[in-house]
Amino acid sequence: MSRKRFFLVFGFVAVVAILVGLLWNPPDDPTAASPAKSGRQVFESRAPELPFSSAVRVGNAYYMAGKLGLDPATGRPVAGGAGAETRAIMDGFAALFQKLGIQFSDVVKGTVYLVDLKDYDALNKVYAAYFKSDPPARECVGVKELLRGARVEISFIAVKAE
Repeated sequence: MSRKRFFLVFGFVAVVAILVGLLWNPPDDPTAASPAKSGRQVFESRAPELPFSSAVRVGNAYYMAGKLGLDPATGRPVAGGAGAETRAIMDGFAALFQKLGIQFSDVVKGTVYLVDLKDYDALNKVYAAYFKSDPPARECVGVKELLRGARVEISFIAVKAE
């Protein structure tokens, strides 16, 4: 076999191997859950232009980004104060949990941010309805302000038993 022919065949085989590799392992769809080499799985954000994910799964643990009780039509807090915002937040988590295949009973840790600590009782009244028994560990932090004028923000960590 001549040297020229050898390189032509070798080049052809290399190109075919690269194409097969690309077709066999296409690039990840950025809107779908994507497992990384570390076993990390990232779930889409409702606002893909923002630099964070709605949830990240590592093993059996799910780390959820904080949610605000916003009206989807206006992007402003729902009317009715801290209790109404808390209900909107918890309903948003219920929808996310359904997509992830987890439940409120899988939540092990919650973090709550309140602009006014006087809203603590209104928050707890709604929050308790989602955790009928064995509520997760939680802290509540008073803050000066939250994005978009919200009064409440909540984030969760959940662990799904196998």
